[in-house]
Amino acid sequence: MSLINIVNIETLKNRFGKCESSDQFIIHRFDRENEPKWEPCRMEVYFIAFLQKGELLVESDLLSQKVKAPAIFAMAPAVIRKFIHSSSDFESEVIFFDKSFFLQNLSDTSKLDHYSFFYHKNDHNLLLNKSQNKIIRTYFNLIKRQVKKSGVYRADMIRSILQILLFEIAEINSKENNIAADYSHTEVIMSIFKDNLEKHFRNARKVGFFASLQNLSNKYFSGIVQRHAGKTAGEMIDERVILEAKALLQNKSLTVSEISGLLSFDDVSNFGKYFKNLTGDSPMAYRKLISK
Repeated sequence: MSLINIVNIETLKNRFGKCESSDQFIIHRFDRENEPKWEPCRMEVYFIAFLQKGELLVESDLLSQKVKAPAIFAMAPAVIRKFIHSSSDFESEVIFFDKSFFLQNLSDTSKLDHYSFFYHKNDHNLLLNKSQNKIIRTYFNLIKRQVKKSGVYRADMIRSILQILLFEIAEINSKENNIAADYSHTEVIMSIFKDNLEKHFRNARKVGFFASLQNLSNKYFSGIVQRHAGKTAGEMIDERVILEAKALLQNKSLTVSEISGLLSFDDVSNFGKYFKNLTGDSPMAYRKLISK
């Protein structure tokens, strides 16, 4: 049983009550009267938030970011997030969707991994100019219109519009960050690594383990990750473990020893050394810091 709240489509439907949705897909409006006040959680769905008015303070992977309208804010399932505060004139529409919904009928199962704005913390928040705001609003309205309809091709039409919306966001992101599209062998390796990291980070911290899952040598695998991510595979593994540890430390019902066990450390002192070496604080010091 997860000790960090897990949110999926069914959870969202139960939480929102009446909302515009289909199987594996939801579009929902948030405003000051209906804020997304959630504790740290991990969603099993992708989401794209279109902030139309006001400001939103959101925590992604335990780092706070202020989003100011008009803007797009997007995240992948693995990102731990918490919505902290919004301004009095806050208005936003959010699309939630399962990966399986988007990939249905697509042969490229790594398609969503090509969109850096879902995964990279520096790309989550994209400010929109007047023209971009108008374009994004158009696609959100088209999706809402299709969700309300019935018919044989309803889901396919939603998927098609969603895919165009992602292209538009990727184009905005590429112009802002000068990113060139690259659907290479490297992307496939990185996509598989990210999936494997989510599955195994609690009990595997050796780069060789993740290289072997793709039948790659440590040197070749490490080189691919370093060139693509700008950091080593070991650093990515450590970041994921520390992120989980920090999220678990927010759960006051867990002892540091229990958290150590959940992350497969053979000794709580080894966990403490590992955590302090990477963060500068002991687990208890970090827990006291976030309690202030």
